[in-house]
Amino acid sequence: RDFGMAHYHLAKGYYGIASKLLYDEKKYNDSIEYFTKSIQHNPTHENSYYGFAHAHYQVGYKTKNIPYLKKAKIAYEQTLQIDPKHKQANKELKRLNKLLNYLGI
Repeated sequence: RDFGMAHYHLAKGYYGIASKLLYDEKKYNDSIEYFTKSIQHNPTHENSYYGFAHAHYQVGYKTKNIPYLKKAKIAYEQTLQIDPKHKQANKELKRLNKLLNYLGI
């Protein structure tokens, strides 16, 4: 059986929930769970990686949590592997790299 369309729709649904939690409600940790599920169902959806990265960046920056910042960097890079012209990911990765350099990481 081919469950490709089911995975696509599940990924889209999880992405929608995650985006609402991230951008509208500022529930960063909660959004990470749904971005993760979206990525599991559609590992080629660049915006799920971007949202995952952005949520990790927000938590890492606010709490000075280095592992979260490192996860954000990896996810921004994964976003750019899928879509090298993703403007926001390019911008945010540059900003994050400056922060990591400043922190000596």
